[in-house]
Amino acid sequence: MSLTINGLIVGEISNQSVSLRPVLGAYELCFSLKITMNPKRDHERRVTIFGARVRLSNDRGVSLDVGFAQPEQPIELRQYDHAHPMSCFLVQSLHPGQLAELERVRDGGNIAFQLQVSGVGTETDEYGAQSVYDMLHFRVPRSEWIESLRTAGAKNILLLEVPVPLVDPPEELAAAGKDLQQAVVHYQHGDYRSCVGMCRTVLDEIGRKRFDSKKDWASPLLMRLANDRTGMVRGEREAAVWAAVRHYAHPAHHAVSDGGEQFYSRAEAQLILATVAALVGFAVSDIP
Repeated sequence: MSLTINGLIVGEISNQSVSLRPVLGAYELCFSLKITMNPKRDHERRVTIFGARVRLSNDRGVSLDVGFAQPEQPIELRQYDHAHPMSCFLVQSLHPGQLAELERVRDGGNIAFQLQVSGVGTETDEYGAQSVYDMLHFRVPRSEWIESLRTAGAKNILLLEVPVPLVDPPEELAAAGKDLQQAVVHYQHGDYRSCVGMCRTVLDEIGRKRFDSKKDWASPLLMRLANDRTGMVRGEREAAVWAAVRHYAHPAHHAVSDGGEQFYSRAEAQLILATVAALVGFAVSDIP
């Protein structure tokens, strides 16, 4: 794309990459740009970039205004006798709630960013200062975006501000930790049925260790809840919560011909994944 002052192209601006990096309690969305100022002609022209209005869109064309990205360092450009390239960054701050909304819009697919770059250009003749605008488009494939989430540490936050436990689990919980991380991957890829089914597996693995080593540890708890809920003590009520969540997720673990469910929405997967993460985090914190 071109930077123009009074109809004259004075430079070229192009997108290089998009990255996500963590900061204290939040994240930064970083857009890497390459700007090349053309050689000067009759006189020197200068451009100052103020930043860019950022919008994102998903594979279905649903779009969302993200905010205004600002230069990481002042971007002051000028023409010389020869072409002069430089690299710079525009940075958009994102708190966890904003990143969660971004993920909701992405809905397990690819993501695209549109940047409306704005600034001011000046000449040494009578025209003076002129507004400068340009439009850039960044398309980020799903795999690259998920890798950005992983690198920024956001994959270990459900983007609901619920920590995902068992990132480095003790040996006896290694299998459950691996399955919980896989549930997060399914969620990020938009495979919500597999996410819910893997959550059910996590509940089984930890439920047998925490409540009863028998294969069917949950049914007796649900029966107790149905028949004698007022007589249940605190520990039994906690166990019943685990059993109830497992009961909800159970159909995702079976074929449709066996009574299973084929479709789960993002909201359902989010509910189960957040609940399971909270339950497992509580269980781990309760281990001596």
